[in-house]
Amino acid sequence: MATGADTVARSAGKASASTSGRPLDCFGVGCFFYDVGDSLQDAVASVGSFKDEQGVEACYAVVPVPWLRLTADVQWANPANGANGSTWLGGLRMRVEF
Repeated sequence: MATGADTVARSAGKASASTSGRPLDCFGVGCFFYDVGDSLQDAVASVGSFKDEQGVEACYAVVPVPWLRLTADVQWANPANGANGSTWLGGLRMRVEF
């Protein structure tokens, strides 16, 4: 555990699709790590116990026409709340521009 300020590490990346016929498509990956410091743990001790948290994420956005973007996303997280185990989350998003 960190003894002073909490440690936070994040990393992310984004790239365009390599398919020449889909120049607007893109994908991204990211990860994070939060070191829950002693001072924060002491402050919330009456509520519960917390541990370090980490996770990863990947997404892909398809742009079939310039005004429509469809994005699929998957995430894995190991939450700081010690009572909950790691979990997978998925999502879909649609953006329409007028």
